[in-house]
Formats: sequence, structure tokens, C-alpha cells
Amino acid sequence: MPITFVQPVAGGPIGAGMIVQWQSDFVGPLPSDTIIDITIRIPGDEAGQVWRERWPTSTPFGFIILGTAPEQASNLVDRFPAIDTTVSVDAVLGTVTTPVDSGSVSAKWQPTLGLGTQAEILSTVTGTGTGGFTETDRNELQATHANTDQEFPVTELSTGDLVVTIASAIITPPPAFLIKKDAVVIFGRGELERPQFGRIVNAYGATWSFITVPEGFGRTFGAVTQYQPRMLQLAVVRKDFGNDEFVAELGDFNTEGQYFIWGLPFPSRIMYDVAPGVVVELRWLVIPQPN
Repeated sequence: MPITFVQPVAGGPIGAGMIVQWQSDFVGPLPSDTIIDITIRIPGDEAGQVWRERWPTSTPFGFIILGTAPEQASNLVDRFPAIDTTVSVDAVLGTVTTPVDSGSVSAKWQPTLGLGTQAEILSTVTGTGTGGFTETDRNELQATHANTDQEFPVTELSTGDLVVTIASAIITPPPAFLIKKDAVVIFGRGELERPQFGRIVNAYGATWSFITVPEGFGRTFGAVTQYQPRMLQLAVVRKDFGNDEFVAELGDFNTEGQYFIWGLPFPSRIMYDVAPGVVVELRWLVIPQPN
């Protein structure tokens, strides 16, 4: 079967700030020099390439957040199609000389889908194209970003973990596309932060393992060992528009190795309570920086 797309869906929206997520049914080990080449173009227009990036991959699946790499900036400015323009999202998997799988999906270009990402890119580059995205549109977009900056900060991406901008923050990545980072040893009761890129908790979730479990705790053995009583409680704290805190999610856990993913990324802080005598190693779940 050809490469299929989880995002965007056929006929759905695509634009800067949106995740392009692909998967292939290719069976067998991939060559060590395998790359994934993804292009967004206007069908029938030879000069209609909107965006293209290729990067090494060792798996037959992956994703990218459109428009976050610096080298994409000039293409995004020069070749912005008009709103609702039909574009083709094409993917080719293989080496430079030998493709092993390919696929495409038709989508509709939405220039305001990722306002935060676009504003950051457009504030630092200038284009020469004359497509549907005009200078007036560009100025309005930057003004919109400036007016919402206090409540919805969008920081410049450089090194470290990749973060999505606020317009695309409603997209929670699948667990398989997250990695574990920055181990923290916790016990007793307290709160956690992971400050980075101007965010207090720059993560999509957490996972953990039990370092110490005192004798006397109940255990139910199985594929996963269950402990009694509760071993770990995590409370996801957020702020409303009045800057008042509230508990958005609460999790009680008696097993280890789970992925606890917040409904939306970047909460204000994480409160925890660990059973007496238990020591936990917690690690943050983040999106890896694409190669």
C-alpha cells in the first residue's frame, strides 16, 4: 500500500503550524541512508511548490510541524497560495536514488491555520512572491500576533525540544511520537516545573518508574504489577483568563511505565503526592527535534 497520511485528512485543511503526519506499510529494514521527502505543491503549476523538506529516518512513520524550520521561511513567504487553494501533499520514502514507497493526499491551504508559527516566520523574512498572501495580510497577521502575545506567548525556536505554537497547541501528538527527557527524582509531596522557551511546564506529559517500594505494600502480579495503596498522584494545574489557577486533570496511579498526557500542552505546574516511603523517577514527555 502507498504512504498514507494521518494528518492532513483528504480534503482537510493544511497550513503553517499544522502537523503533517505520515505512515508507510513498508515491511523490512530500511537502508541506513533512508530519507523522507515531503512536498506540498499546487497541482498543475510547475512553479507551485509551496514547501519541501527531506530528513533522515529509520522508521516507516513520522511527522513534522509545517513551517518551523528556518530554511522553510522563504518558501512559505514566496509561495503562499490563496485561501482554500487545493494543494497536494506528497511523500516519498527511500534513498536518494531508490524510493521504496510514496503517497499523496489532496488538502485545502489555510493561511491562518497556524497564526503563531506564521507570525514568527514572517517577522524575520521578506518575500518576493505575489501570491494570495499580500503585504496587507502579512501586516494584519503580525498585528494579531502582537495583540495576543501576552496571553499566548510564542517563542522563537532554536535548539532543544521542539515546541508547537499556540495556534497548533490544540494538537496533542500521539504517544508514539513523544520521547522521554530529563529525569526527576521525587518523593513526598510537592510541585514540578520544566521551564523552557518561556513556558513553565514545557512538556506534553510524564511517565515514571518506582525506584523504592517499601516492604508491606500490596502487590498484584501480572503483565504489569499493581501496587496498593495509591503510589502516585499527579494534578495538572492551569490558569484561566482571570489568571486564577484550577486543577484541570487529576491522575491516581498504582502502576509504573504509563504515559500520562495532558489534554493540552504547557500547563502552569504539576503537583504531585507520592506514597510514604516510595521514591519515584519521573521523566517528561516531549516532541523530539526533527533532524
